[in-house]
Order: sequence, then structure tokens, then C-alpha cells
Amino acid sequence: MSKQEQQQNIDHHRKIRSYVRREGRFTPAQKSAYESLWPIYGLDTTVEQWDFSRVFDRQSDVFLELGFGDGRVLKMLSAQYPENDYLGIEVHRPGVGRVMRELDQQGLKNVRVASEDGVTVALDITITEDLRLEGIARELVNRIQNLRKDSGFEVTDR
Repeated sequence: MSKQEQQQNIDHHRKIRSYVRREGRFTPAQKSAYESLWPIYGLDTTVEQWDFSRVFDRQSDVFLELGFGDGRVLKMLSAQYPENDYLGIEVHRPGVGRVMRELDQQGLKNVRVASEDGVTVALDITITEDLRLEGIARELVNRIQNLRKDSGFEVTDR
């Protein structure tokens, strides 16, 4: 590929845009929902570390969706798995307002949202004894399933 063709290929693709807070235009409903529901669903991003057992007022697994867009997956998972809690981070505040309104209408209380242009997320990757044993069990099941598959067994075969 010539240098000219390479440059044309580069010029053809859109430039990468960073995720910065996009305000857009709030509809009256989005603005009302954002203002009235933020105390219920919103998380303060100036806090150094969130204590999720206090945020959700219970102990449960917390799942993160970074850039939740229209909130479809966030709402579906929170409704389907009410035993879990969910944190969604999105930069488009009008969309956050709309999603909070829909969460409220559906009565979903296991979701919190943050709207910020630069949130640092730190994960605790400590492997506890329970996690190690769970990993061993998953690996064993995976190996057995692969052996069955390689041997030509069907799912219904015992």
C-alpha cells in the first residue's frame, strides 16, 4: 500500500473522541427526572471510595456498566437479577435523567448511576480461597465438557 493510500485510509476513518461529559439538551422530563431522582439513584463522584454496602443498604455483588448509553442492559439485568446491585457510569447527563426516570417507573432500586467525564475505577483482584476453589471447579467442569465434546457425546447423553 502506497503512502498516499495509507493516508487516504487514515483520513477515511473518524477520529477517536474521548469520553467527556456531553451535555446535549435536556428535555423538560429529563431535567425534572435528573433533579428529582439524583438523590435516590445518583452517586457523588468526589467520594474517593464508595462503600457499596452503605450505598445499597445491603451486602451483594455489584456489577459495573461503563458507558451505559440508553440503559437497556442496565435495566434488564437489574430487573432480571434483583439479588445483585448495579453501578452505571455515563457521560451524557440527559440520558442519565431518562434512565433514572425509567428505573423509578419500573421500581428498580438496585441501580446507582454516576455521570462524570473521568471516573477511575479500581478493582479488588485479591484471590480468596473461595475464589480459588471456584476457579478449580470451573476448570474441572470445562475440561470434562471438552472431553465429552471431543468424544462425540451429545448434550443429552449421560
